[in-house]
Amino acid sequence: MEKKLIVHYKRINDDYQGWSLWVWNKTDNKEGFEVKQSTIDSFGIIFEINTTTGLEFKEIGILPKFRNWENKEPFDRFFYYNGQKEIYVVEGDKEIYTSLDEIIISTKILQVLYDEPNIIRIVSNRSLLYDDPSTFKIKNKETGKIIVPLRITKRQLNVTYLDIETLNIEDVRSGNYFLVLDNKEFLIEVGEVSSVKADSKILGEIYQEDKIKLRVFSTAKELNIILKKEENSKEIIIPFNYTDNFIWEIDLSTSYYNYLYRYEAIYPTKKLYGIDPYAKLTYDNNKWAILSDDKTKTIEGPVFDISQTIIYEISIRDFTIDENSGVKNRGKYLGLVEENTTIPQSKEILTGISHMKELGVNAVQIMPFYDFEKDENSNDYDWGYMPVSFNSPDGWFSVNKKEKIREVKEMINAFHKNQIKVIMDVVYNHTAETKDKLYNFNAIAYDYYYRKKPDNTYYNGSGCGNEFKTESEYGRKFLLDSLKYWVKEYKIDGFRFDLMGLIDIGTVEKIIKELREIKPDIIIYGEPWHAGGTPVKGVEKGSQKNRGFAVFNDDLRDALKGNVFNINDQGYVQSGSYRDKVMKGIRGSIESFAESPLETINYVSCHDNHTLFDRLSFSNSGSDINTIIKQDKLAQAIIFVSQGIPFIHSGEEFLRTKKGNENSYNAGDDINKIEWKRKKDFYDVFTYYRDLIKLRKEHPAFRMKTKKEVMENIKFYEELGIKIKEPQIAFIIDGKEVNDSWNKILILINPEKKPVSFVLPEGNWMLEFDGNGSVKDAKKFSKEISLPPISLYIFSKN
Repeated sequence: MEKKLIVHYKRINDDYQGWSLWVWNKTDNKEGFEVKQSTIDSFGIIFEINTTTGLEFKEIGILPKFRNWENKEPFDRFFYYNGQKEIYVVEGDKEIYTSLDEIIISTKILQVLYDEPNIIRIVSNRSLLYDDPSTFKIKNKETGKIIVPLRITKRQLNVTYLDIETLNIEDVRSGNYFLVLDNKEFLIEVGEVSSVKADSKILGEIYQEDKIKLRVFSTAKELNIILKKEENSKEIIIPFNYTDNFIWEIDLSTSYYNYLYRYEAIYPTKKLYGIDPYAKLTYDNNKWAILSDDKTKTIEGPVFDISQTIIYEISIRDFTIDENSGVKNRGKYLGLVEENTTIPQSKEILTGISHMKELGVNAVQIMPFYDFEKDENSNDYDWGYMPVSFNSPDGWFSVNKKEKIREVKEMINAFHKNQIKVIMDVVYNHTAETKDKLYNFNAIAYDYYYRKKPDNTYYNGSGCGNEFKTESEYGRKFLLDSLKYWVKEYKIDGFRFDLMGLIDIGTVEKIIKELREIKPDIIIYGEPWHAGGTPVKGVEKGSQKNRGFAVFNDDLRDALKGNVFNINDQGYVQSGSYRDKVMKGIRGSIESFAESPLETINYVSCHDNHTLFDRLSFSNSGSDINTIIKQDKLAQAIIFVSQGIPFIHSGEEFLRTKKGNENSYNAGDDINKIEWKRKKDFYDVFTYYRDLIKLRKEHPAFRMKTKKEVMENIKFYEELGIKIKEPQIAFIIDGKEVNDSWNKILILINPEKKPVSFVLPEGNWMLEFDGNGSVKDAKKFSKEISLPPISLYIFSKN
């Protein structure tokens, strides 16, 4: 007699057409076979497996699939066959059930949330199989009122959505509403909030003559401030006053000035503690903030056009921590204030800020120095890309942790006095918080500031655990307020945004508009990518077109030295490859992703991945140091003759090495420090970089502002009908049209390891720059010239 095993298969949204079941005997590893649908009932599809086929089923494998494997469930299910007649399977649930009752009994509701407008979102351990919306009841415990959902709008695996009548979000915040199901009550918590519109009210600490006002956005039921005079003092707890729109306020006497403070946020199911996200001075590793209104004045930075910017990236610690830096406050904010420091081996080799001035850069990009997650009293190394308190400096770099605001302002003043702009490296795309590890945002507005999936887990496009929800009303307000605070209070001249692909375009546009109203020459740029999947439409390469900000040019970076993720890949300076990409980079990438050359940040290395020297060393196995030096110089020379904004990784100018480490975020000082003795050892490389910077500053032909200028005034040999052999590159810039002192500029590039002859355009050409840097006594050439191996020459003609 034929025996059958009935498999009931439930898909969450009842989309059954095209689905079948793949079955196999796992124990005997027999080839599988397809079972077509038998029928469909109120639960789902019914499949009938004939168990008398001679396969001797022991452990059965089943896998629902769609048509010809165009889709399938993401995992296999297995069970031991002992003559069962029926089993039940639910989409997205690995369990196999023997009865419908077993599914219902084992289903647990994990969380119920109210999403505006008018949606109840139920998160469970598996899909709820109820089809009748009246099965659910929404109860107001205070009034006893019952709301019956209008419909079940959709199901997504373990998430069920109910459409209901309007709920009062304030009542939900206060914990008055419950979902009733099978005689059990489940608290409804605040979910997605859309009714709250951020206004222009100042949040955080507001210092007035006769009082200190604190204003906070919080989704808590109650909010208190906890104060204490010193670490060991008795705590004082004072309640906030609730106004409306989730805003809380409190006025304190000025007698609380310099007190430590934090918040106690009371929710219907929990009590959380944290500091104000707007806190200006954090203390004791973000356990407390200090009510301190620092009066140190910060002077304005130099003013010049964005096209003139030459960016130099540093880490505060790396730059002066070396024992040969000659700096007293090594690795500190105040270490960058010290001028005329030199290495012990030679009093002529300048270090620190005086080195930057000597090099000629006019903008310093400082790696994160807001308060990030690490023990500020520890010597453990960290780059600082796990933010906690965006508005407070980090104490790791300070001499006196209660004076870190003053020390940062003194550092910025030192740069400004030396005509160097300060660009802040900021990481507003994520924070160090988790659902369980609270510092500030999640303490006072739990889950509000982070992007969440339907099951209320976090999106992780940052690769660091969460994404800051920049498109939310108060998330966007915080980001804008924070940036404006740094510009107004600290006179910051620009911002480099980490993982800008996680910041929505609408917020970026507001950033540009509102910061330019404060500081018209502010420079804004960032990484046009993200680390993982995200629901937001953020900044991508090309999305910056005509929006007033720039993005990093990884096309030119990889074309020059090889793809950063493939150590064996050789770029233009090692092998002559990627010639076309280099030529596009020379024109400011206006033929690829940029509308203006001011939208591209041109670089060959930064703090991420290998240093330029290390990469060239790895990809030139067996090459001598002189070859590597030539390639290093050539890569940087191409950056500086290219249209766009040049960017240098600190120490590049004397062959910085991290001993092969490509991700040194926690590798310690030995790997990360700037080794100042290398400036003496490779002084000729330093002078070459210095001459490149001087050349660019003196000649506007290398820093055009518009696509039209570039296309009209830069012509490659191919476009002029002049003979050239690949991989060489040659081009002429019409300097007269952009008010350059050189009417015509000729650049010749030879990446090969042998001399190469170039035909010169008609006329006499003066050699201004060669493989050693600027030529003191310009030499005249005509008709033809032989370029040495791996070199770039610059000629002028008036």
